Amino acid sequence: MADNTFWIAALTGGTAVVASWVTSRGNTRAARIQADAAMASQRMQRLHEARRAAYLDLIQQGQRMAELYWKVSEVHRISDPESRSSSLQDFRDRIRTPTAI
Repeated sequence: MADNTFWIAALTGGTAVVASWVTSRGNTRAARIQADAAMASQRMQRLHEARRAAYLDLIQQGQRMAELYWKVSEVHRISDPESRSSSLQDFRDRIRTPTAI
């Protein structure tokens, strides 16, 4: 009877060790998968923010170019060449400063 008890205890202990090892490998793998998913999500978020900032900058630059186009068109409608030239020169001087437009 003592021999059976020993083998049953050894089998139970071995099963517990194997089950613990399998569980720890599963937990390690799940943690790795979760970390990879979080990293991919952060990468996508950064890419989305960079793309959004680029689109916003493009829209702002397009708006500035449209305003510039309309202002230059207004200056070109002036019929007097001297007045047009001075207006263009004034406009050129204004747009050289970053906050003028």
